[in-house]
Amino acid sequence: MIALPVPTVRALLKCRALDRALVAGRQQLKCRALGPSPSFCLTMNCRFLLCFSAVLSIPLASCSSYSSVKLRKPQAVAAEGVRTSEASALITSGTAECEKKPLEAMGKFLAAADKAAVRLQSAPKDAGALQDYNLALNQLFTAIRLAKMNVWTEPLRVPGPAGDYILTHRPDPEHKERDPALYDYIPSANLEIDGPYLKDRTIKPGIGAALVAVRREPRKDAKERFAIARAYYGVTAVARFTGRRCEIAFEDPLGYENVRMGGRTYALGADFSAPFALMLNDMRPRKLEILNLLRPGEPAESARIVRLQSFDPNKTTVLVVHGLIDSPATWVPMLNALRGDPEIRKNFQFWFYGYPSGYPYPYSAAVMRQELDAAMKVFPQRKPMILIGHSMGGLISRLMVTDSGDKIWNRYFPKPPDQMRLSKDSKKVVTESFIFKARDEAGRVIFIASPHRGSDLASGWLARMGAKLIHTPQTLLKASFEALEYVVSDEGVRATMQVPTSVDTLSPRNPFVKTINEIPIRKGVPYHSIIGDRGKGDSPNSSDGFVPYWSSHLEGANSETIVPSNHSAHQNKEAIEEVLRILKASRR
Repeated sequence: MIALPVPTVRALLKCRALDRALVAGRQQLKCRALGPSPSFCLTMNCRFLLCFSAVLSIPLASCSSYSSVKLRKPQAVAAEGVRTSEASALITSGTAECEKKPLEAMGKFLAAADKAAVRLQSAPKDAGALQDYNLALNQLFTAIRLAKMNVWTEPLRVPGPAGDYILTHRPDPEHKERDPALYDYIPSANLEIDGPYLKDRTIKPGIGAALVAVRREPRKDAKERFAIARAYYGVTAVARFTGRRCEIAFEDPLGYENVRMGGRTYALGADFSAPFALMLNDMRPRKLEILNLLRPGEPAESARIVRLQSFDPNKTTVLVVHGLIDSPATWVPMLNALRGDPEIRKNFQFWFYGYPSGYPYPYSAAVMRQELDAAMKVFPQRKPMILIGHSMGGLISRLMVTDSGDKIWNRYFPKPPDQMRLSKDSKKVVTESFIFKARDEAGRVIFIASPHRGSDLASGWLARMGAKLIHTPQTLLKASFEALEYVVSDEGVRATMQVPTSVDTLSPRNPFVKTINEIPIRKGVPYHSIIGDRGKGDSPNSSDGFVPYWSSHLEGANSETIVPSNHSAHQNKEAIEEVLRILKASRR
């Protein structure tokens, strides 16, 4: 009998939505015999999965969202006391009319921003004028959103208190995907953000209204351009007045630290947390993470490298790789913190590799190499890429900086690939999973809570039962059964009719795990380890609850840092500070 902690028991009772999803999934999954064992029918429910996750020390406390967002009603809020300037009076008056008379309210907000801009030109350090300017623009976009107006297809005449304004925007012909008509703009100051992944809001003071640009329709070329189909991107609106003409520029705070207005330079304001919060709140990745473990789809449908920002060839790309029962969402706490540092914003850009974590990790690594091949053709790297892998993502990242030769292949098969009668597709899957070269673009790796030598928990009876619940995609299933005919039977590899899953490839007894640890990381590639000890301070006898120190430790690491964390060490404050240090040091 397994005793579960109270929070886990409570979570068991809360996961009704996931329970229903899994019940529906049972109708689509086929029970199948695994070797000599009796057929194992998929009757798993949320309670078993939570028990399985608890044993593996995987955070699955509930089915709640990682972020919650509430939209405030229109309100004119002064940062310090009550503003009595003419601009602030216009903002207050316009806010009262915002819902019923949005066009008239917009005119007052433009007039307020105009007056504040004039004041800033003569007194650029006037904090009150800057506050009025930013709040006026925030309320302008609030009114536009409430009226559901698309004002960016052509110039709009807006009635103001002292005459009409012509509202327009600065076009960007080199980036058609930035056409403002394609987006809804949500003022970040109107958002109340909460949730476990965004406990600290990262805001940069400066000029402009911080907005979240949410793409209305999915981007058709998203996969080819390695972009998020429905973008949630942080921009900052800056208004420049020429007489009665107001031109809005949507500035990228990840691309620029400062802007020019009225002949003066100002720090560009930004809210780096709001886009993450809205994306997590709308997409709710928690359920997808679980289903991507149990029912990993074909890689062409579900494994992707995705850029988080516009590509800049002068910045170093940092590619983050998640672990078991996780998704790119797990990196939000770290990226939210890192983006608060101006040196990071100036010199680094972040990409995700997202994949169904039910795949055996050598296969996930093979798919990642295919994605990298395609990405490098579109976005060739001028600077060496940095990989950061958490848990199983660290194992995938390690394969990007390792030359396998034929050592792993020979451990499994008595014949070279060209002597095995496999279909073309199956030969490609098997060969790329067992024979690979280090990526030339990979210049540094950070391993976080990575079980390089496996975890004993992955060999336990509950983990083995959980592994049988994972539905292998047809491509991998077909390749595996074709290759099983050739598998060697010796003390290292036992011929079996069971197709390996991600859980199987985390076992210390797995032959791939054993063999890869006999192969060194490519010479000249620096690597770092960040390891959790749950605050016990007992390394080298420590464990993060899932991965023991003896598994995470790597000889030859440029640095090894122990942090007081459980297995989610990549979300630990001290670990994030260490990543920040490594990134900055990599430039020296």
